[in-house]
Amino acid sequence: KREFITDDDSSDVTGAHVSKIESTIMVKTEASSVVLTQQQTSHLNHSQQSITTQQQQQQNVHIKQQPQQHNNIVQQAHPQQ
Repeated sequence: KREFITDDDSSDVTGAHVSKIESTIMVKTEASSVVLTQQQTSHLNHSQQSITTQQQQQQNVHIKQQPQQHNNIVQQAHPQQ
């Protein structure tokens, strides 16, 4: 019975691990989409994305809400933050 329980536990942990990886991939895909939508300047931010994931997400929403024409307003908001 011990062996069986250990096996079951292992499977559970692996499943959770896979789920976490999937979530990360989904977030990364969204970030990539944003980088493509944004200008190449965002590429620099992409490197920092690993450190500041939440900031990227915030920029995400702002950019999606406001069209590229409103980029000037978005840039003004950056220094304020």
